Amino acid sequence: MKNLTKTFLNAILATALSVCGVVAVAQETEPQAETFFSLYRDYANAGYAVEWPVSAGGVNALRNRLGRYGYLAFYTSPTLLQNKPLPLVHLGFFISRQEAQKFIADNGSAFTGLRVVSVAPTEHRQLFSGDAQSWYWLSPSTEDKHAGLQAILAEAKNLYMNQQYQQALNYYAVLSLASDREISTWAQELMGLTYERLGQTDLALQTYRNLVESNPEGSSAKRINQRLRALETAADDGKGALRKSKYAESNPKFYWRGLFGQSYNYMERGGKHLPTEDVFSVLATNYDFTAGYRHPEHEVEVRLAGYDQADMLDYVDDDKTVIKRLYVNYTHVNTGLNLVGGRQRDYGSGMYHYFDGVSVKYPLSQRWKIGASAGVPVQFSDFYDYMDRKFYSLQTSFDWDDHWSFGGYITQQTVYGETDRAAYGGKAQYVSKKFSSYLNLDYDYEFAELNILRWQGSYHINDKHQLSAHYGRQRSPFLTSTNILIGQPYLNLEQYLRDQFNRDYLLYYALERTSLYEFGSLSHQWKVDDELQIITDVYHSVSTDIPIFTAEDGGLTWTVESKDAEYRYSSVGVQAVVENFFGGNDSAIMSLRFIDTTQSSSNVLQLSERFRLFNNRVFVTPKVQLKYTQKKSDDTAQTNVRGSLALSYRPWRNTDLRLEVGNEAIRDVDEKINIDYSYLIAGYQLRF
Repeated sequence: MKNLTKTFLNAILATALSVCGVVAVAQETEPQAETFFSLYRDYANAGYAVEWPVSAGGVNALRNRLGRYGYLAFYTSPTLLQNKPLPLVHLGFFISRQEAQKFIADNGSAFTGLRVVSVAPTEHRQLFSGDAQSWYWLSPSTEDKHAGLQAILAEAKNLYMNQQYQQALNYYAVLSLASDREISTWAQELMGLTYERLGQTDLALQTYRNLVESNPEGSSAKRINQRLRALETAADDGKGALRKSKYAESNPKFYWRGLFGQSYNYMERGGKHLPTEDVFSVLATNYDFTAGYRHPEHEVEVRLAGYDQADMLDYVDDDKTVIKRLYVNYTHVNTGLNLVGGRQRDYGSGMYHYFDGVSVKYPLSQRWKIGASAGVPVQFSDFYDYMDRKFYSLQTSFDWDDHWSFGGYITQQTVYGETDRAAYGGKAQYVSKKFSSYLNLDYDYEFAELNILRWQGSYHINDKHQLSAHYGRQRSPFLTSTNILIGQPYLNLEQYLRDQFNRDYLLYYALERTSLYEFGSLSHQWKVDDELQIITDVYHSVSTDIPIFTAEDGGLTWTVESKDAEYRYSSVGVQAVVENFFGGNDSAIMSLRFIDTTQSSSNVLQLSERFRLFNNRVFVTPKVQLKYTQKKSDDTAQTNVRGSLALSYRPWRNTDLRLEVGNEAIRDVDEKINIDYSYLIAGYQLRF
């Protein structure tokens, strides 16, 4: 499905580039400013225009009437296209208000939402100056049908590549108004693809069907039909997707979607000289609900997400309820101002966990945003959450071009009014068709230590080969002054922080209780053909500076004896994914992995098979894993055999029922240890 989407987009963009060539020739042979004046010299000081909010249905209704309005100019500005849920296009010009009102009366059935607006003399000067950065022209007249297309196309592509799909959709809607049939056709194709990215499948289907009906023999007909069939059969492809609710379809101003699921997890343990006992019995509930309201000037969205774990064992009281997100998200459409209040997560603020608070973001331009956040960190831990902690941060983000984007922040966190964490950092991202890269940095200037350095990249060598690499270096746990509590559970932190003598040594003692974690990986994906894929990977990680504690004061406090301990983990593996292994729409995975750690070395063989039955509604997946481990401390060996069978049933696209049973047997080669685990997982998930 992803490859089909990629091929589809590349084909459309190739068509767009060829159209741009025609546009460039048209503009070179006929200067834009002269064309405007020759067409509209009698209206150069006209005081009125008609404003029209473009919609998918409105575009289709209008297109057949374009020939009647050859004297009109369609024009719009980047600001109007960016800051409206639907793009505003001006039809003009009219010398008197009565003339404009008559146009609305004559054409109100085709132009839904028309209204008269005034055109100031300064606006006239901008419109006729030929400044493409201020206004985009798209005249339906044959004399000047290409004016402004290049600028609109370039901005639309940039927005799409930066995943700003709603704004890109506005540009494509305006481009589809072009009187040139070829330009209009590919613009509608891109509208359909953008609707898909927004999850508005019904509108995408409507767009593709209209294209097929209006252009059955065109050069793009085969491609559009292919995309249409892919969407129509998506319900049977076995992939989950959120669907718009019936309420949202009947009233597009309001929408709601969500996910709700429950699973029962049970495990028991037994073995040689061991009584059979329940390890855990848990009913887990997870949910994620979103509801919103769209208005031409305002957008409001509310989200609630979290989980609940109910322990079913009578002798254990380990119930847990966690609300991960509960916030109101408000956007002022005209200015782009965004406010989020409540429990949220925003990596751009420098907070790498959840917080209760407020975030504000404001676009200074189409590419540059600034923001601020403040609140209380939440880590769902009794150890930290009871403390009087607060934070604030300032952040910014900038999209340099179609490929490069940057972000940065400065953040400070306090505990009982004293500095707990103070850092600055950010990200740099590069995305292109062949290569993508992401860099994340966080430097704590209070500790004068690097907290996080992460880099990942992927390179598409060709259609068959892809390389991916990761590297990371970070403190564990995250650097904060409250790390002084690790190993000192009875320390009065508030009093300790405010003691000046202790404050001088606070950062040293807190840093002493953190370790350094470094890792790297490299993988190669080889698509041999349509049915065989081979993936190889290498991974290595080292944890150093691990503190070793010694008890003092009768066990009331613990000091760091040394930081010499380290732990190393290395692995190399190869995996083959075979489609139609048995020739029945099945998928087989066979993998072999070697693991070497500070304590042991292991060889792991895993086999799994996924059978797709009843038109991709039933999935049966048996798995077997064989593991042989050699311990380095005493040179003993251990075997591990794990087997499972999973059954998944999807009666409807948004419903998933799942059942899995399994067993794991652990044996020492000398039979000193003999442990068996049996488990059961049963649950369901609903998406709406």
